[in-house]
Amino acid sequence: MRTFLEKCRWPILAAATLMKCIVFFPNGWAVFQPYVSEQLGYTAGEAALAMPLIMVFFALFSIPGGRVQDRLSPRTAAWTGTGLIGLAFLSVRLARPGQPLTLYLGFCLLYGAGYGFLFPAANAALLKWYADRTGFAGGVSSSVAGLYLVAQ
Repeated sequence: MRTFLEKCRWPILAAATLMKCIVFFPNGWAVFQPYVSEQLGYTAGEAALAMPLIMVFFALFSIPGGRVQDRLSPRTAAWTGTGLIGLAFLSVRLARPGQPLTLYLGFCLLYGAGYGFLFPAANAALLKWYADRTGFAGGVSSSVAGLYLVAQ
């Protein structure tokens, strides 16, 4: 007989999908880029560099994020990533006009690091809960997150 948690896995699928939608935020940077340029006096090129930097930091921090996930738990990695992303949004206040390095070392570094911890943890948890249907779970989650990007 299957346990309640085995029968009711939908909340896990919904939570992992929501997490993917939230961490896909860097792809929406183009929406904020003109306003950041205007408010902080950055050139379009300086503001545009934020997105690639977030992705570089994501790539660099996915490895330590995976290690935390393996050694401790996906939950620990997810909470660490969530905290780093929260700090990233708070750090925007520290960005200085005409000094894009403050945005890069604050927001971009912290968001990319948080993204690197959170995204793999969401995938790992999802695939553990749906070990018997990994293709279905990954497909549903990625499809919804992809459609979310289009809606942005």
